[in-house]
Amino acid sequence: MGGSIDSPPPSYPCSTAPSTPTSVYSNDPFFEDLELPSSDIRMTSLPSSSSRPTCQHHHQHSGSRRRMTRRRFSMRTRIALVVLITCSFIVFFRRHLLALALILNCYITWPFSPPPLLNVDIASLSSPQNTSTPPTLVPFIPRIMHHVLLGPLGQDPPEDWLAARNSCVTMHVHWPNHYFWTDEIADSFFEQHYPWFMTTWESYPSVVQRADALRYFVLHKYGGVFLDMDLFCRHPLDPLMAHLEAVTPHQHKRPAQGGMYILAESGHTHMLLAPKANPIGVSNGFIISSRGHPLLSQMIAFLPRFNLSFILSYATVMFSTGCMYISAHMQLFVRRRWGRSTVFVLDGVENMLNGNVDTPLFRHLGTSSWHASDAKFIRKIVGGVRRTGLSFGWVCVFLVVCVVGMTLWRRRGGRTVREGFRRIFRRVTSGEHDPK
Repeated sequence: MGGSIDSPPPSYPCSTAPSTPTSVYSNDPFFEDLELPSSDIRMTSLPSSSSRPTCQHHHQHSGSRRRMTRRRFSMRTRIALVVLITCSFIVFFRRHLLALALILNCYITWPFSPPPLLNVDIASLSSPQNTSTPPTLVPFIPRIMHHVLLGPLGQDPPEDWLAARNSCVTMHVHWPNHYFWTDEIADSFFEQHYPWFMTTWESYPSVVQRADALRYFVLHKYGGVFLDMDLFCRHPLDPLMAHLEAVTPHQHKRPAQGGMYILAESGHTHMLLAPKANPIGVSNGFIISSRGHPLLSQMIAFLPRFNLSFILSYATVMFSTGCMYISAHMQLFVRRRWGRSTVFVLDGVENMLNGNVDTPLFRHLGTSSWHASDAKFIRKIVGGVRRTGLSFGWVCVFLVVCVVGMTLWRRRGGRTVREGFRRIFRRVTSGEHDPK
């Protein structure tokens, strides 16, 4: 006949059928099949029975192999996932990254290029001829004193804190104003002058954060001197303030090459002074500032963005409103050409307010009641590292280099880093030599 008869496909007996199963994911471009070696497949022994056919054994073998086949993402999918996770992390934690970048910049650049340091002998400024501003200059730092005490302590202040504040008020009784800020007064102050900050002010979980933020706002609004409640005054502040007004460049004209005025809305030349802290930065327990200082304007504008949680309560306070917050913004502010001449750091170990110490200006009671257990733990570690003779910064650099080195050295001689360490440990404990 003219027609052709198609031959049926060849049939294999069950014993000679191909044993390797075809991948069910081979047509999927997003996945790759990874067949495990035959040595890794543990087959369960089947009960011997003469009535069990060979095909049933082959099907069970193929099913086991198929079940042992696992799916693995292709390289293109892996790269897309890494990019997606990285972008999502940056978007969701952008405020944390900005805050940590400013703080890291402060830690790195402060030892090499700090703000202008003021080296002055406080005792030499205490002479009668240095207690007032020279008549040829206009005083631009208001003689106003600020103390802040919020929370339950504001209703029942400790006696030693009241004695410390009274010593400063008595020593500067000729000043026109002495403000004592409590919760009720602070709420009214923000509602009247800075209503845009009320949401952030009410969201602060810690009383210390509220006290830190309040000192920046009251200095921005009124200027003057802010003092912590645990500072007992030993010498008047008038000579130091007169010296600051004398050394501040009185520029009332726009720079010749253009740029910004060094004047803010107050219309006065500006100056801000804070004592040096250890190991870097400044302390915010004692601040002298003119009214409306541009640095304070920058700081209060960034406070809502830095209202973040950094896991530890100590780090949250320090980074969001505390000493590292003002230090990071000061280091950024002095990079401007016109800002460097409006900020000073009171230099000298004798002027540092660390712990229970006596300085030429104050007796610091060193209360630090807000330090939690995590703060004490961190300070103990840092203090122990400093006593070893190694710089804490070099220790951090060494740790970073070790982590990067182990990350880059992923494989050597076909062994992973973890396997290499295990192999070395076994060789050391057993005393065997590694054959080459």
